[in-house]
Amino acid sequence: MLTSENISGLVYCFLCLVFVIPPQEVAAAGLTIQNLFGGLLGDERVDFIKYHIRRASITLVVHAFLPLGYVLVLAWTNAEQYIYQFSSLALLIQIGFISSIVLPLAAVGCVLLWSQDGWAHHPLMLKLKNLYPSNEPSRSSVAVANAINVEMRRPDLFSSGHYSQKVHVTDNWIIKIGTYNLDIAHQTNCILSLCGSEEYTISEESPHGVQMLKIDVRPVDKSQSPFIIRLRSIDYTELRSKLHAPVVNARNIVVKQTVTELFVDAFTETVKANPPYTFNPEVAGYELEPCMGCMQETANVKIVKLCAPPGEGDCQECYCKPLWCIDCLAKWFSYRQDQNNTQTWLSGKAGCPMCRAKFCMADVCGIGLS
Repeated sequence: MLTSENISGLVYCFLCLVFVIPPQEVAAAGLTIQNLFGGLLGDERVDFIKYHIRRASITLVVHAFLPLGYVLVLAWTNAEQYIYQFSSLALLIQIGFISSIVLPLAAVGCVLLWSQDGWAHHPLMLKLKNLYPSNEPSRSSVAVANAINVEMRRPDLFSSGHYSQKVHVTDNWIIKIGTYNLDIAHQTNCILSLCGSEEYTISEESPHGVQMLKIDVRPVDKSQSPFIIRLRSIDYTELRSKLHAPVVNARNIVVKQTVTELFVDAFTETVKANPPYTFNPEVAGYELEPCMGCMQETANVKIVKLCAPPGEGDCQECYCKPLWCIDCLAKWFSYRQDQNNTQTWLSGKAGCPMCRAKFCMADVCGIGLS
């Protein structure tokens, strides 16, 4: 049976999880470190490096106080056990309580130490001076920070991702924003390789799903740590336009770079779930011909009104013989939709490329699709 103590603890843990890894709705409401402590952080565009040093430091301190908050919740729900009878608690629980007090104190101490001399002792500032290639003159951490700040103000900056896992690419720098740190690499001092991809059929960014690419950024200098950036496949072309060198794709990963390509996959899956069209060359009196769109694939779909009984609904009967492959018909369908509102594509309608009879995705039947 759940007690008030357990319920309070679960609620607190849930709220902490939402605060540490906020969904877009929470971030839009302003419940993020950037918005809550905006007055202390300064302007990101004026001093990008110092802004994120302060952000990461404040995030570390705030997150370090979360376990103490849990302890206070337990003490509030059951003060008799956790305060007045503290010495009788199990040793592990006592260690946890003491650690919840020591952890924020240690975090505050580290931040105060790092902030001395204009954050000169922060781990990020200490590693900045080693980011330039070895064949170039050495620069101080302040000089490197200033160079990055200048490029981050340029309008042609490439950016992708959410606020806590954002990727920026400038003319010379690749920057990944993390919760507690920044990963930075100079473009001429690293090798980029496509190391994996993930596909999500449900996404808050697109009703057609999204493909996320993982790119390994590996500095030539072995003293620097490699890191992985994640971005949507539709941003991949823009990313490559900002890079000095090509991205190595040794694994031959297929990159779906446009919304149309993602829609073609969703269209194909829907058609495969529709009843197939039975095609018999002897009965039809003709053989299937190459697709009129690409002339590469054999025509493998037929428009047959199935979404509603004859004479009902907006869709119409199509009497054309199979002339298109599924990819070309899917692209034709997507081009006839509202390009500014992709969420309506799956439920949209289009005209047959030949007779202009209106049809929807439920009216497309495959011929020999598997």
